[in-house]
Amino acid sequence: SKKYPTYWCPNPDHKIKSINTTKLDEMVTKFLSKLKLKPKAFNLFCEIVIRVYQSELSEYDTALEKSEKKIKEIKDLRLEVAFKHAKGTFSDELFAEMNKVIETDLTVASVVNSEQKIEKIEIETLMEFAKSLFLDPAKAYDAANAMQKKLLIGSILAEPPVYSEEGL
Repeated sequence: SKKYPTYWCPNPDHKIKSINTTKLDEMVTKFLSKLKLKPKAFNLFCEIVIRVYQSELSEYDTALEKSEKKIKEIKDLRLEVAFKHAKGTFSDELFAEMNKVIETDLTVASVVNSEQKIEKIEIETLMEFAKSLFLDPAKAYDAANAMQKKLLIGSILAEPPVYSEEGL
């Protein structure tokens, strides 16, 4: 009368219809324990990731700086046009048209600027997480929930593992 969690296959042609989740998880854990990355390879991976991250971060900072400079230029232009209007250099109609164009440009530049802003991640924290994942994927699998397990397996294997009578 008890219920036991199982993985099952909907294909009626398969001989094995279901398997206990604990048994299959143990098989996957055993398989993943063979995939441990060597520390030297992991350190090289970290160096590459950090180098690429810093390079992209530098490009990001340059683009953000450029975007903020553009916003400042538009605001300065708006101020200059307002002063000239106040002095009578521009008619009310011309000022209204110019101000409308300037406000549109400012809105567009502000949207671009806000879309460019990303949350900078702490690369060291990310590398610590990667260390736990790459150096002991079996432990990461055991600690994961069902969705995380699926993501982990999908990120490691090109095809999902298949269980047959011979095993995984």
